[in-house]
Amino acid sequence: MKKLLVILLALLLSGVITAHKQHVHQYLTMEAYKLLKMQLSGDVRIMKDRIGDWTNFYEGERPWQRGYITTGAWREDEDDVVYGYSKSNPPTLTGITGSIYDFAAIFGGLRPDGFVSSTHFWYADDGDNINTTIRAAVTIDWLPPFPLVSAASFTIPNAYQKIKKYKDGDWGGIC
Repeated sequence: MKKLLVILLALLLSGVITAHKQHVHQYLTMEAYKLLKMQLSGDVRIMKDRIGDWTNFYEGERPWQRGYITTGAWREDEDDVVYGYSKSNPPTLTGITGSIYDFAAIFGGLRPDGFVSSTHFWYADDGDNINTTIRAAVTIDWLPPFPLVSAASFTIPNAYQKIKKYKDGDWGGIC
C-alpha cells in the first residue's frame, strides 16, 4: 500500500513540476491544431506541413533555426522576438536587484528564465496600453551558505501591446 501511495504521489508531483515547461507549450500547440482541424473538418495544408511535434529536434538551438510552429512554441520562453529580451538580455531591472543582476551575470549562476517571458502578461483592467509592472526576485545559487534573493520591480510592455506588434508586423525579427 505504501508503494502505491508513493507512486501516486510521484505521478501527481511530476505533473506539477512540469506544468509550465516548454514541452507543455508544444503540446498545447499541437492540441490547438487538432481543434482547428475538427472545426474545419480537415487539415490546413500549410499548417499540417509546419506544425512539428515535441521531440528534441523541434526545440531548436537558436531563433529562426527551424520553420515549425512547435519550435516557436518552445522558443517563446528563450527569446522575445518583439522586444529582443533573452536570457542574456533581460528587461532592465530597477533598484538594487539591477546591480545584483549585473554582478551575478558576470560570475554566472543566475537563472533569468522568467524575465524572457515577462511580456506574456497583461493587467487588462489597467487598460490596453498601460505597461505591466512585475515584481521579480533574483536568486544567486552559488552564494554560500544561502542563496541570495533580492526583490525589485521592472516595467515592460504588456501582452496586448506585444500581440498588436505581431499583428502589424512591427517586430523586425529582432532575435
